[in-house]
Amino acid sequence: MSSLMTLEVRATFPDWLNKLKQYGEEVYPRFIWFIWLGFFGIATFINVCSILWAWRRRRSPHRSPSLTQNNGSSLKRLPSAILTGSRIVAYRWRIPAVNMTFLEILLTCCYIIVLFCFEFLNTQHLGIRYFANRAGHIAGAQLPLIVALSSKNNMVQLLTGVSHEKLNLMHRVTSRVTLVMVWVHWWAKHTQAFDYLEEAWKACGWVAGIVFSIMVLISLQPIRKRFYEFFYLTHVLLSLIFLILAIIHCNNASPPVPQYIYPCFIVWGLDRIGRLLRYLVVNNFIRTKGSAGELELLNHDALRLTIKRRVPWGWRAGQHAFLAFPTINPTQSHPFTIATIPDANNEIKENELTFVIRVRTGFTKSLRDHVQSDGTCQLRVFLDGPYGAPPDITPYDTCIFLAGGSGISYTLPRLAEIIRQASKSEACARRVTFVWVVRERSHIRWISSRLTSTLSAVPSTLSLDLSVSIYVTSSAEELPGQGYTESSDSSRSSKSDLEKQPSNVINEKEGIDAEVSALENAGVQICTGRPNIPEILEAEVGKSVGPVSVDVSGPAPLVSTVRSTLSSSFAGPLSVLKGGPTIQLNVESFTM
Repeated sequence: MSSLMTLEVRATFPDWLNKLKQYGEEVYPRFIWFIWLGFFGIATFINVCSILWAWRRRRSPHRSPSLTQNNGSSLKRLPSAILTGSRIVAYRWRIPAVNMTFLEILLTCCYIIVLFCFEFLNTQHLGIRYFANRAGHIAGAQLPLIVALSSKNNMVQLLTGVSHEKLNLMHRVTSRVTLVMVWVHWWAKHTQAFDYLEEAWKACGWVAGIVFSIMVLISLQPIRKRFYEFFYLTHVLLSLIFLILAIIHCNNASPPVPQYIYPCFIVWGLDRIGRLLRYLVVNNFIRTKGSAGELELLNHDALRLTIKRRVPWGWRAGQHAFLAFPTINPTQSHPFTIATIPDANNEIKENELTFVIRVRTGFTKSLRDHVQSDGTCQLRVFLDGPYGAPPDITPYDTCIFLAGGSGISYTLPRLAEIIRQASKSEACARRVTFVWVVRERSHIRWISSRLTSTLSAVPSTLSLDLSVSIYVTSSAEELPGQGYTESSDSSRSSKSDLEKQPSNVINEKEGIDAEVSALENAGVQICTGRPNIPEILEAEVGKSVGPVSVDVSGPAPLVSTVRSTLSSSFAGPLSVLKGGPTIQLNVESFTM
C-alpha cells in the first residue's frame, strides 16, 4: 500500500515539476533582487547626471538672456520640456487619499506587481504546492531591503541622493507588501495541514509572522503619530525578536536559506556602528562639560536651542540632526533641522548649531515645561548627525525660498549658503527671493539676528538681485485667491497658557520694534497679511533667464499651494518649449 502511494505521488509530481518548484523558490527571489539592483542603478545614473549637469553649469559662463529666451518654440528645448512634464507628474501631483506623490504610488504598484508576478508565475494553475514555500522565500529575500531602507547610513542614499527620511516611506511600503507575502506563506502552509508545533523551527516561523504583523500594525500612521515613543521602542525591540526568530526558521528549513537574514544584521550593524562613531566624535565624550546647550523660551510656542560642537565633516544647509536630552527622557531622540551653517572661518574650533523648536505636544511640551521656570536654562544634549541630502541649488539662476512658521529653520540656512557660494563664484544664482510667513509679529524674533547678520554679510560687489520679505498674518483676514492659509493647531494648544508665563520669560513685545527696524535697515520688507504665493511664483519665474529652484518648508497648505502653482501652465512643458525656464521643486518635510 505504501509503495502504491509513493508511485502515485511520483506520478502526480514528476521530476520536472519538482525542479520547477525548486527553481521558483531558489531563483525567483534572486530575479527580484536583480530588478531592484537595476532600479537602483537607474536612480544612481540619474543622480550622477544631475551632479555632472550641476558641475557643468557652475563651470560655464552665464549665458545672456537673448540666448536663453525667445518667443518661438524650438525642438532643442524638447528634452527640457519632457523633464518639466515628468517633474510635474512625478513629484507635484499628489494623491490626496493616501498622501503620496504619483511617483511614490507608481513605485508602490510596481513593487506589488513584481512580487506577486514572481509569486504566482509557473504555479501550474495556482497550485498551492508551488507557491507556498516560494512566498516565504520571496518574503525573506525582501528583509535586507527593508532594513536598508530604514537605515540612516546606507548605500542607497549615497548612490541615489535620496535622503533617509524619504526612503523611510518606501521602508513602510516594502514592509507592508512583504507582510502580505508572509500571510500568503502562512495561509498556504496552513492549507497543507502544516503542524507549526511539530518542531521548534516551525513554531519560530509562526511566531515570527505574528511579531511582524504586530510591528506593521503599530507602524500605521494614527498609532505612530499619536504614540511615537511607544512605537519607536517597540519597533526596535520587535525587529530584533523577529530577526532572531526568522533566522532560526530559515536555518532549519529544507533547504536552509540563511542568506536572507544574515545581510540584515550586517546592514543594521554597519548603520549602528556609523551612528555610534558619529555620536562619539560630535559629542566629544572626553569633555563631558561641553555637552550642554542653551535652551531659550522665545514665546509661548517656540524654543531656541543653541549648542557648540566640533563637526569635523561639517554639514550642509538644510540637513537635520537627532537631539537627545538625557534629563528629559534618556530613551528618546527627535529630528530637528539645523538653522545655521558652518562658520567658514572656524574649521578647527567648535561651530554654533541653532535649532528652532516649535512647541506641540509630548516631547516638545516637556522641553517647554522644563525651561518655563526662568525662560532660559543650560541643558545636557547629545547630537546625532548631521543627516539628510538637501538638493544642490548652485546651478540655478533663480533661487526662491518659501517658509511658513518653523520652516524657516530649513530656508534660512539655505539662503545663507547660496549667498556665501555666490560670493565665491561657486553658484550661478543671479536672483534670490526669500519669503517667510509667520502668524505673530513676535515670531520674527526667532531668527531676526541671524537673518540680519546673513544679509549684512552680502558683499557690496556681488551682482545678486536679493529680495527678502516677511509676512505677518495675525491681523490679516483671509483674502480670496491667495491660496494659503496657515495652520493654527499650535496656537490652540499653547495660547491658553499665556497668563501662566512667569514675568522673566522673554517679553514678546519688548524689543521687537528694534529688531524689526534692524531687519528693515538690512533691506527686509515687513508686510501685513498673507502672501499671494501663486502671484509671487509666476512673477519670479517670468523674470528668470535660466533654471529656477524653489525650496519650500512649512505647513501642508503652503506646500500644497506651491505644488499646485508649479503645475500651472506658466511652469509647464509648453512654457519651456517657448523659452521659459525649467523649475525644480524641493520640499522639506519630516513626517513620523
